[in-house]
Amino acid sequence: MIRGRVTEMEFPLEHYMLELQDHRVVCNESSEKVALLDEKTAMVTAIQLGQTNLIFVHKSFTVQPGGRWSLEVGQVYVITVEVFDKSSTKVFVSDNIRIMYQFQREYFEEQLTTVNGSYHVVKALKDGVVVINASLTSIIHQNKDIQPIKFPVIHQQEVKIYFPIKLTPNFLAFPYHPMRMLYRYKVQVEGGSGNFTWTSSNETVAMVTTKGVVTAGQARGNSTVLARDVQNPFRYGEMKIYVLKLNKMELLPFHADVEIGQLIEIPIAMYHINKETKEAIAFTDCSHLSLNLNMDKQGVFTLLKEGIQRPGPKHCSSTHIAARSLGHTVLTVSINEYEEYLESSATFAAYEPLKAVNPVEVALVTWKSVKEMVFEGGPCPWILEPSQFFLELSMEKTEKIGITQVWLPAKRKQNQYIYRVLCLDLGEQVLTFRIGNHPGILNPSPAVEVVQVRFICAHPVSMSVTPVYKVPAGAQPCPLPQHNKQLIPVSSLRDTVLELAVFDEHRRKFDNFSSLMLEWKSSNATLAHFENYNSVEMVAKDDGSGQTRLHGHQVLKVHQIKGTVGNWISNPRPPGAT
Repeated sequence: MIRGRVTEMEFPLEHYMLELQDHRVVCNESSEKVALLDEKTAMVTAIQLGQTNLIFVHKSFTVQPGGRWSLEVGQVYVITVEVFDKSSTKVFVSDNIRIMYQFQREYFEEQLTTVNGSYHVVKALKDGVVVINASLTSIIHQNKDIQPIKFPVIHQQEVKIYFPIKLTPNFLAFPYHPMRMLYRYKVQVEGGSGNFTWTSSNETVAMVTTKGVVTAGQARGNSTVLARDVQNPFRYGEMKIYVLKLNKMELLPFHADVEIGQLIEIPIAMYHINKETKEAIAFTDCSHLSLNLNMDKQGVFTLLKEGIQRPGPKHCSSTHIAARSLGHTVLTVSINEYEEYLESSATFAAYEPLKAVNPVEVALVTWKSVKEMVFEGGPCPWILEPSQFFLELSMEKTEKIGITQVWLPAKRKQNQYIYRVLCLDLGEQVLTFRIGNHPGILNPSPAVEVVQVRFICAHPVSMSVTPVYKVPAGAQPCPLPQHNKQLIPVSSLRDTVLELAVFDEHRRKFDNFSSLMLEWKSSNATLAHFENYNSVEMVAKDDGSGQTRLHGHQVLKVHQIKGTVGNWISNPRPPGAT
């Protein structure tokens, strides 16, 4: 409508433009647009189900560079305010005109502004949607009188500010192999509006899809991939693509030792070496190349043929091996591509699971008694750097126990570690056994295993005595009484060994009570007696789990006379008593 008459206009117009605003997608949380607008032809193309508003806007503001109100954080822009009369004729903005303006300080830093308020240099500070306000309010005459405009000319401009567009990774590099499968890589994009147009400067070397998937590998050379923001093509992110000859390969063992039954992923890096600069360019993906794997020792590890060769952040391919038995092996990976033979080797080790053998979980001793603790398995000294090996048994309360490592001339079993733990004060605490290797060049992330046991030092509360019968092979032992007051049958013709077990208040059996001062007494020395009444032989017995507990053995001497005799064991002065 111009001067009251409907007038047909051809786009693009000098002082007006169309905008699509407020996109609302149906049944989708996506931020993508419902439709696209071609400003040159005023053609709107529907993209997906939803709703958007087509707005006819007067160009009272201009922005450079780019000419679009889609800005980028950190960039500097020139924003001008233009004034038009009723006939849409542009009015020269003289120095005596005063335009009031508003840039939110949270979003913009004003670097330069003219006196009349029509020209601004600003820097975008923060992402988001913000509105710029401007109004023509007054005119200053030559005598410096201010004449307010009766009907101020007011305009608002919506501005969308986005983070800079960044493509990840910084570049892509692939080994050249004609007549093979193409490498595909999905480029990650940060910043921008989220809608981009993708282009490749050399589609013979690399192509890119509308979703940012790069395909390359069949032609040597390089290309530049651009992701331009649909809302403002002036803003873009770029990435270099290289397809180069393979010159170097190496294994990057991050984990070089592992427990039997577990897998190790072996990262493999491959490079192109520039002949002039000697610079090494690491390939992003080389997983299509065929690898040959060999081990110098068989049986320690097995190769997983079904393992997926996949790239990672610092490697372009990988393979997997599984630990089967204790030991170490040297793995050699080789490749033979287009008259280029490359190989690399690394050492890998397998160890048995770490476990607490004695005690399995809990050790219980009397004051001043010792528990011999045994741990088994865990990582072995790293074959290439044995000095990095360590083991330690730590405690919570150092003043309550004493720990001494037992170094035997010949260990009872390979990879077995023994400690003597002495009770210095009553109480309970957790002991932690750690074993492994410190990080080194050839094993940057070695395995470290941990196992914990409880150590309890307590007063004895009760005892039990049972005869030790010598049972012939294949025969069943005599049933023992179920109650303490029942009589225990022993032979009157031969001496009998009595076995003593000691318990705490929770009826837990002590692992060692050798610090107790015990006295053995017989109620009728005519029938039976104890020769060494104030001593006892401590004998270790396995309870079936591998944990051994000490029992007291004392010989009851009989005189070949039948009868009933009572036996007492007493602790006349408990250790620690005053």
